This record gives sequence, C-alpha cells and structure tokens, in this order.
Amino acid sequence: MAVVIGVDIGGTKIKLGAVELTMGGGSRVIASRQMPTPRTGPPAFYDAVAEAVRAVQQEAAGSGAAILPLIAVAHPGRFLPGGRLARGTTPNLGIVPGSFDGLRPAEELSRRLGAEVVAENDAIAQMRFGLEVLLRDPAIRPRLLGETVVYLGPGTGMGGGVGRVDRHGHVAVVTDGHFFD
Repeated sequence: MAVVIGVDIGGTKIKLGAVELTMGGGSRVIASRQMPTPRTGPPAFYDAVAEAVRAVQQEAAGSGAAILPLIAVAHPGRFLPGGRLARGTTPNLGIVPGSFDGLRPAEELSRRLGAEVVAENDAIAQMRFGLEVLLRDPAIRPRLLGETVVYLGPGTGMGGGVGRVDRHGHVAVVTDGHFFD
C-alpha cells in the first residue's frame, strides 16, 4: 500500500500524519505527530516542519509501507498564483509581522526534504477533503452535483472557501480560502 505524508500547519499547532491509502478509497493513519507552531522566522520555522516530517516518515517506514515522495501541506495564508503567500495573510506565523510574505511554502519544504511538496490554503484543503468524503456517500452525492458550496473553518483565524461541484463530482475552488485573522 502507498503512504502519503500530510501536514496541517495552524496558528497554534502543527499536525502531521502518514496515511496509508487502501484499495477502494479507504485510508488509515500509521504514524502521526503534533507540535506547537514554532514562533520563529521562516528559515527556522520550515527547518522545524521538515524535521517533524522526517520523523513521521521514519516511523512510517518502520511499518514496511511504501512512502510516496509527495508531501501534502495545508498552510495558513492567501496563496497567490505560483504558490506565493500574499502580503499580511499569515499574522499567526513567525515573530516579525510580514516575515512570511512572498514566500512559497511548497518550495521552502521541497528544498529541505528533497521531495515534491504540494501546498495550499488550510481552509481550502479542509473544504476539499470534506467534499470528497461527502461525495462518496451515495445519499448525499446527488444533492451536491452541480452545486456551489460554502465552507467556514474557524481556527486560530477564520478561513473558508467557496467551491463548485460539477456534474461529475470534481471540485473547482472559487475563492482563495483566506477571510481574516
């Protein structure tokens, strides 16, 4: 079975997990870790996240599962085209306001881990996951097809998103996920 590493970066804590994907769309967590969100500048911040990812990878490797060279990251802030963080949208990260402005989280972590990293706004990631789960339910799926969905995700800040579900069950994100902190 294939294992994917997921990272959820929040304003107060970071959760990481190695998830084994099973045939038929199921999954199970085989390794996990939680840590307080580092109150540091970006270099030390991404170093700490990368170190935690390596620890989860090492624990998962002990299970004998094949770990895919892909890390999925849910990250606070508004993502601009090209994966850059918009100015002033990560006030709960770092110690100096604006220190994460313009950074590309996927590139920061990819460089440290030597693996492909996919990063998107944390609220948008939550919305996508929730819709995927709901679309698997045969009683709910027909009611979602062709609809626009609004998601609110309270956390350290307020995130959310708007997505359109097409008639085939594919989700197109309409908003960027960052409302306010």
